[in-house]
Amino acid sequence: MDKNVTNRTLHSRVRAYIGSHPFVSNVIAAGIVNYSALARRIQKEIGGNVETIKVALLREGASAVKFTGYDEEKVRSLLKNSRMSLQDNTAVVISEDKLNIPRLISIEITANNIYIVDQTKLEVGETKRIRIVRDLVALVINSPERLEKTPGVIAFLAQYFASQNINIRELISCYTDTVIVLDRKDASKAFELFRDFVIA
Repeated sequence: MDKNVTNRTLHSRVRAYIGSHPFVSNVIAAGIVNYSALARRIQKEIGGNVETIKVALLREGASAVKFTGYDEEKVRSLLKNSRMSLQDNTAVVISEDKLNIPRLISIEITANNIYIVDQTKLEVGETKRIRIVRDLVALVINSPERLEKTPGVIAFLAQYFASQNINIRELISCYTDTVIVLDRKDASKAFELFRDFVIA
């Protein structure tokens, strides 16, 4: 087989690997990767020659932003111009049937209807068809209108909270508002992290 064809195939595999591993694309885009170590790691999964993989990584590194899919500086700029508040006493209601209940947000999908509600005003109880998760907190982020046209905001927030071991129960983003529902124990930590991030 032509060596160039083999190298092109391996290069394509490396590109696919980067595109399917967000943490790899992030460190490449940030310019903080050890290419030799990364090449050895990738070789264990896709095979091939380590040096050829390293060359492919170096070539891809020049255009790594295409793998992250967004410009982190634009995302940070947008979030720095956002306002945040906490909605305490939040519950998530998951129902097989549509419910006529006061809600902060509702989503209707194929199998279930999901309602984010103020639990102090909740008048329905759990049944076989209704599940309620109580004592949550909604982190509400109000952003400029360019939120809708700025790729990567949700990806950035999800990764940011995951890196701090904060589990997102629900996440909804529409127009200028992003609502992140968290366990009560994580709410103050998330608030402080986000505030420090915005000020930084």
